[in-house]
Amino acid sequence: KRLGAKHTVAVTEAGRLAYWSHSRIEDMHGLNTLETAKNPPGPEYWRRIHPDLVIFQHSGTLDMRRWQNTAGKPVISIDREELSRALKPEYSPIFKKGIQSYRQASIKRGMVLPVLLAKYLYEENDYDFYAVRYWSRHRPPNYCHIYAFRKNLPEKEAILEDLRKVQSGFFESYAKLK
Repeated sequence: KRLGAKHTVAVTEAGRLAYWSHSRIEDMHGLNTLETAKNPPGPEYWRRIHPDLVIFQHSGTLDMRRWQNTAGKPVISIDREELSRALKPEYSPIFKKGIQSYRQASIKRGMVLPVLLAKYLYEENDYDFYAVRYWSRHRPPNYCHIYAFRKNLPEKEAILEDLRKVQSGFFESYAKLK
């Protein structure tokens, strides 16, 4: 709730966040956003919505082992070059060329979106990136969520502090945010 109605947040998991937020939520998977339901978001769409915050689950498209020695920090900063280097090689063609339709992809739809989000954010070069540890009932904590804040977003530090305070519990990384 730190972001208000004047802000746009693009997400891959719109459920709880969309319910509690006062911001405009753009659902990248298309469950709640018609424009992204049949085709992946393209550059024109990104320029139009101009999100202040992008939150996405990378769905295993990034090799997160490079950050396993972070001493259990709940939030770690990642620079844009690190983000592109963390992309697993099998996703490189989509990262480099993009796609216009999910039918063009040789990988599952759920894997296409995180790659396209990483591509857009990398090319835009107007975001600060953070990997956020996520707790699950089924596995140990891992960095499966990427938060990208538009540079100079005034609320960024307060949101990061909220995320750092969250240390345990299923879905608390979303539910405990103010």
